[in-house]
Amino acid sequence: MKKSSLVIGVASAALAMIAAVSGASAQSWTDNITVGGRMYLDVSSSSLEVNGAKSGAKNGFGFDVKRVYFQVDKKFNDIYSLQLQTDVSPVNQTSGSIAGQGLYVKKAYFKAAFSPAFEVSLGSNEMPWIPYAESIYGYRWLENTLLEQNNTGARSTFGTSADWGVHTAGKFGTYYAYQVSVINGKGYRDSSRSSGMDVETRLSAKFDQWNFAVGSYTGARGNEAYGAATIVTPASGTTPAVYKENKVDTHNAQRFNALAAYTGDRIRVGAEYFTATDWQTASIIDTTAGHTKADDSDGYSAFGSYRLTPMYTIFGRYDNVKPSKKLAPWNQGEYYNFGVQMSPMKGISLALIAKHDSFDAYAGSATVKGAKTTTEFNEIGIFTELRY
Repeated sequence: MKKSSLVIGVASAALAMIAAVSGASAQSWTDNITVGGRMYLDVSSSSLEVNGAKSGAKNGFGFDVKRVYFQVDKKFNDIYSLQLQTDVSPVNQTSGSIAGQGLYVKKAYFKAAFSPAFEVSLGSNEMPWIPYAESIYGYRWLENTLLEQNNTGARSTFGTSADWGVHTAGKFGTYYAYQVSVINGKGYRDSSRSSGMDVETRLSAKFDQWNFAVGSYTGARGNEAYGAATIVTPASGTTPAVYKENKVDTHNAQRFNALAAYTGDRIRVGAEYFTATDWQTASIIDTTAGHTKADDSDGYSAFGSYRLTPMYTIFGRYDNVKPSKKLAPWNQGEYYNFGVQMSPMKGISLALIAKHDSFDAYAGSATVKGAKTTTEFNEIGIFTELRY
């Protein structure tokens, strides 16, 4: 009943938005269109080592194109609009599939902003938590925030910045804002559906330069599904066969987030925290008696920056993540960066930055600490963000 009500509500909202737009005054499709974009580029020297031995392509001196965003916005009137944003990221030649790599759609949505307190969008749009955390951190062009940072490639990530579904957001008065997204749960690179939808939320407050937020996530992350129906009773004469449905049993992944930060004109300092339960697919689809693959994770990040002059800013950050506190309680990841940013003109930012990311993984079991494998990533280089 709950899921039926959700489907009816989403369908009703979509029909209402379509009807409203169809009743709007006619205009040329080229009216009120804006185009923009961003590029994240760097030239750096990096190393990726496993127990001291170099491993993979992240070794040596080279040039990277981390991201290229291209965005088109179309405004129909003061209420209705749409946005298309494409993204370019490096193609991982060693992966089993290049789906969602290279050039792909990150955001594609139709939005109705009925009031400052309520807007709704259908399609792939920003999720409640990660884009908010990025806006407070201020240095996404240098590094992903806590939930997504994984330079070593050795640990799990715990969220995505956009997904396909229904997104609602708004502001209450001067201080408070919210967002609720009902989404497929597979991220923006996979628009396919499953048998259920997930929910991510955020409630935030801003008092002068002080920012506070809490958020949550619950759902099976796209793993809810039905297998092929099986025959219980074969057909006999004119009696049709009786089939039994096979729904995949799942456990909901859950995540809680919190953030507090001061974002002044010259000083920016803050901290982010998360805790998660059953986030990985193995825990979500676990069917063992007693849910033996249940797991917990948590992590925190502290960051800060200080503007020395209108052109120069120094910055730094430290992360600590324990991705598997029950199944592999000794595993731990640490990350830090520091550097200096230069902003010579509007739309151009440059930074000299040093990064270190390490992950210690232990063999053995939840109760026996075995041999340690350390994956370590180090990088120093010039990074740039170009906006237009």
